[in-house]
Amino acid sequence: MVSHSLTVKLFPAPKDPIPGHRPNPPPPPVLINHKEEYEVEEILDSCLFQHKLQFKVKWKGYGIEDISWEPQEN
Repeated sequence: MVSHSLTVKLFPAPKDPIPGHRPNPPPPPVLINHKEEYEVEEILDSCLFQHKLQFKVKWKGYGIEDISWEPQEN
């Protein structure tokens, strides 16, 4: 019988995975009537959820991890 043993040592991911190349931070919200507002880059989809229209929104200056479903009222 042959038994193999493997030891793996994990290291934390670097904060700057490509040295010298950091993405720009997302833009800050704009104040309109004392409310924070964000700019829409693209509407990706729409659907009815609990009889209410919602939009799948890609926000300008933000990554795909920030895509969100927003009610029509927003």
